[in-house]
Amino acid sequence: MLGTKVKEITSREELENLVKENENALICAGRLGPMCIPVYKAMEQMENEEQFSHVKFYTVDFDTNAAMPIRNDSMCAGFMGLPFTAYFKQGKIVHATSSIQSRAQLEENIKKVF
Repeated sequence: MLGTKVKEITSREELENLVKENENALICAGRLGPMCIPVYKAMEQMENEEQFSHVKFYTVDFDTNAAMPIRNDSMCAGFMGLPFTAYFKQGKIVHATSSIQSRAQLEENIKKVF
């Protein structure tokens, strides 16, 4: 478990249900490292703001089976750095990024994708 303040997915079934039940979800698959923690902190801030109420924010430990659907997705195939940030719309990954990102970059992607 990552232990971030963002809700954490702990199983593949939970991930599958969450993306089916929520039209827009941003899921960050990572570890507790220097490239991941800033992304988690930005997500933590954003999930409590009205302008992002249409997006559900979650994390998942990159090294668990729960993260396999993200790790194995074709949009993430060439990624080299953590975290993998997947933008799900209506149950499917429609955009993905890797490595450290600022809050501004996350916001830009949310506006573009959702």
